Amino acid sequence: MVKTFTRKQPKDNFEKRFLKIATSLESFLIKLVVVSFSLVLISQALLSDDETRRFLSYVDRLEGSSVNMVLSEALSYQLADDTHAVRVMLINQKQAEKAWLLINGRRVVDFSYPEVTVLVKNGDLIEIDGQNYNEPLQFRIVQVSEELLYPKEGEEVIVTSNIGSFTRIQGR
Repeated sequence: MVKTFTRKQPKDNFEKRFLKIATSLESFLIKLVVVSFSLVLISQALLSDDETRRFLSYVDRLEGSSVNMVLSEALSYQLADDTHAVRVMLINQKQAEKAWLLINGRRVVDFSYPEVTVLVKNGDLIEIDGQNYNEPLQFRIVQVSEELLYPKEGEEVIVTSNIGSFTRIQGR
């Protein structure tokens, strides 16, 4: 009589170990996907709030500053024939999104950030629209192109539920 040798048992062991490892890996991957999706939802909810977004996102803290850096270089020389740069700063608050800088009565930029730089021409009138605020907002001209006689650096305007204006732009 001839005995046949089969390796059935080791094969079953291998399959059991493989299924055990595959099941645990599958379970881990499912948990990882659920946790990742939950973190995405939580982070998106946190980023929907302006203050939290500025705290969490480095990009939001820099937003607008690169333009101001480029324009600050423009403050040292005349840009075009009679175009000049003026930087205005909100003094008594970090931001005032509903306050607008106007040039000749037209909205140009809001004060989502405390400093804004605008391009102006001779004869333009820079105004601040603070009609949406019941508390006083204080604004100061912090930098102007060298060719400007008026407004002067340090000139201030305080608005409370109204529109205030700086000195009309006048070049040399």
